[in-house]
Amino acid sequence: MEMNADDAKRALGDIEYVMKQVKGRLSAGPTGNILMVWGAVWITCFALPYWLPQWAFTGWMIGNSLGILCTTIFVILDARKRKIVSNEMKQISLRIGWAWGSLFIFLFFMMAIISPLNWPEESAVLVIMLMFMYVIMGLWLRATFLFAVGWFIAIAACLGYFLMKWGWLGDMRNYTLWLALICGGTLFTSGFYIKRRWSPT
Repeated sequence: MEMNADDAKRALGDIEYVMKQVKGRLSAGPTGNILMVWGAVWITCFALPYWLPQWAFTGWMIGNSLGILCTTIFVILDARKRKIVSNEMKQISLRIGWAWGSLFIFLFFMMAIISPLNWPEESAVLVIMLMFMYVIMGLWLRATFLFAVGWFIAIAACLGYFLMKWGWLGDMRNYTLWLALICGGTLFTSGFYIKRRWSPT
């Protein structure tokens, strides 16, 4: 069956409506809060080797535990007050959750295969792979902001690593501070942006 101009316009309008619903859902749901929590974890834990290197491992253990705990609480609270207005949006939200879950499983497999890595290499790989999902979500949701943030943080992590390797950034401690301020700060800011700019009007 051929689609005339009016049908095509209506179809595009429906797609745009669903995408707006998803963005509103991400804003009203736990996504913004989760990103801000993990941004704070990255800022704190990546900065520890610079200021308090003896607390670096313990800091990551505590930071990851708090991040996982807060993420779980946000998801549970959101599930109790969920208000999804369409099955399409429910399916998209579910696919987003499965996509992130799959990424962490693939990351586990990948790190098990390519290890051992030194700490800067491991940090750079993890940051770049996590930001790859940002780029995919940006393309999926037609959200230029997520696409740009993913590329920015990934490039920043990669650039900082090579600047450290070439001796222009200093030692590993300076690279961890780079990751804390640029990557962690951008992650926190992106969560704040989602909460403020994607809120339903």
